[in-house]
Amino acid sequence: MPDPAAELSRAEALIRLGAWEPAHAALTRATAIGDGYLFAAWMLRFLAAAGERPAPDAPVNPRQIEEFAEALAEVSPHGPAALAADRQGPLVDATRDALARMGCNRSAFATYHDGHVLRRLSTRTGVRHASRQALQTIRSADPARALALLDAACARWPRSSLPLAHRGELRMWLGDDAGARADLEAAIAINPRTRWAYVGLTLLAQRTGDPAGALAVSAAGIAQMRGTVGPAVYAHRAGARAATGDLAGALADLEHAVVSHPARIGAWVELGLTYAAADDQAGLVRAFDHLRAHAPGLVSDAAAAVQRPAWGDMSFTPCSEDQATILAEALAMVRGNRSSTCVTYVTRAGQLRTVPHGPAAAHPMTRIDADLTGIRTMLLRSLGAS
Repeated sequence: MPDPAAELSRAEALIRLGAWEPAHAALTRATAIGDGYLFAAWMLRFLAAAGERPAPDAPVNPRQIEEFAEALAEVSPHGPAALAADRQGPLVDATRDALARMGCNRSAFATYHDGHVLRRLSTRTGVRHASRQALQTIRSADPARALALLDAACARWPRSSLPLAHRGELRMWLGDDAGARADLEAAIAINPRTRWAYVGLTLLAQRTGDPAGALAVSAAGIAQMRGTVGPAVYAHRAGARAATGDLAGALADLEHAVVSHPARIGAWVELGLTYAAADDQAGLVRAFDHLRAHAPGLVSDAAAAVQRPAWGDMSFTPCSEDQATILAEALAMVRGNRSSTCVTYVTRAGQLRTVPHGPAAAHPMTRIDADLTGIRTMLLRSLGAS
C-alpha cells in the first residue's frame, strides 16, 4: 500500500544527500497519493528548491511558500520573522526548525513539540489544499456551492493564482468556457508559472477549434516550467495533436496519461476515439471495455443518448462503429474534465453526474470492498478497539 508519509521521509533523506531529482520524484508521489493537508511535503519541496539554487539573501517567490506559510508561523518561533524578512536563508532555517519540532511526524495529522508539550497543529489548510477541497465538493454539492467555496478561496488568498486555476478548471467541467478562460488567464497574470492554467487553456483552445493554438499554449506552459511536463499535460494536449494529424503523438500522450493515472476517465474516452481514428480495432475495444468496467454510468448515459447498445449478453461487444459513436457522445458529456480524481459529466438533459472514484485502476467491486474495510477501521477506532 503506497504510504505518503514514507515517501516524505524518503524525500527528506534524499534532500540531505543532495539528490534533488529523486527527492522531487518522491515528493510528487507523496502529494499524488496523500489525503489531507500535507504541508510538510511543500516544506520539503521548498528546501529541495533552495538546495538546488541557494541564494540566502534573495527574496523568495511567494508560490514556493504559500502552501505552508501559516503552518510555519505556528510551528516555528522563527517563522513569523522569516516570513516578514522574505529571504531564502531565514526561511530555510525556519523551515528546518519546524520540521525538527515535528519530529518524525510527516502525516496529515501534524503535531509538533512546544517545549516539553506535544501540540496538535491548529492550522488546517493552505491555499492549494483549500482550493482542491473546494473543487472536490462538486461530487456532492450543487455547482453554485462549489463555485462559492472557490470564490471564498480567491478572496482569502488574493495574491495566489491557485484558487483561480481551480475555479477555471471547475468552470471547464461545467461548460462555462468563457469563465474558465478568464480565470486561467487571470491566474497566469498573477503567476506566469501556474502550470495548470496552461493545461486548461490548451484544452479550451482545442475545444474552440484551434488545435495549433492549443499546442502553442501547451509548449509555452512547458517552457515556463523549465521544460518539465506535468502529468496533466498529456491528457489535455492529446486532442490537439490528433486534430493536427499527429495520431501517433496523440496515442503516445494518451497511453502515458492512462498508465500514469488509470482513473483519468476522460483520457480513456479520447484514447478509444483516437484508436478508432487510427483504425486500431483492438485498441478501441480495450479502451471501451475499460470504460464499461470503470465508468458504466457514463457509458450507459452516452449509449442511451445516441440510442446504441453498450451491453447485451455476457459475450456481447458493440460493433466498432457503435463503440466510436458512444465514445464521441461520452467525450461531449465530460466536456473539459480530464481529472484523475474527480470525474464529472453532464448528460444531454443537463444533469451533472460523477464517476465514482476509487484506487487507481480498481474494479468497482474492489472499490466496494475497500470502502467497507475503511468503514470497519473507522468504527473500530471510534470504539477504541483498533
